[in-house]
Amino acid sequence: MESAIHYEEDLFFLNILIKGHREGLKLSLDSDLFVERVFDDIRFLGATLDSLFASLKESPHLIRRADYLYQLIRVETSFCELLNEALVHQAWAELLAPHRAELTRWKSEHQDDTAEIRSLLRVSGPEQELEEVITGDELALLIRPETAEETIE
Repeated sequence: MESAIHYEEDLFFLNILIKGHREGLKLSLDSDLFVERVFDDIRFLGATLDSLFASLKESPHLIRRADYLYQLIRVETSFCELLNEALVHQAWAELLAPHRAELTRWKSEHQDDTAEIRSLLRVSGPEQELEEVITGDELALLIRPETAEETIE
């Protein structure tokens, strides 16, 4: 059974989680308590963003798709900033050193995703506008008065 995806709420929640982790990286935490949790949370955030992006790519006719893609860009950008901070913050960079290659790869992949989203928005923008244009003939057909023959049919 498929369930509806609540893109706006999901992206809002992910953004809050990312902000919390970015603030958390500024603290001097005990590494033995938090380093694996932080890494697992980063993995979760990345995988969830990937899932939402894949869903939006597969749904070109979604009513508010462009809005969700713009929101996704903001969250992806914030996620890349989190990854960058995890890689360059002296204490956390040392703690996350065993995962450095993965974090670097994820950062690159999500930067690529952001570029792809921007491309999708450039490509889909004019098409959506064109779909909403009504030709003069269509307008005339829509507003012409009904004749007696048409109402009998």
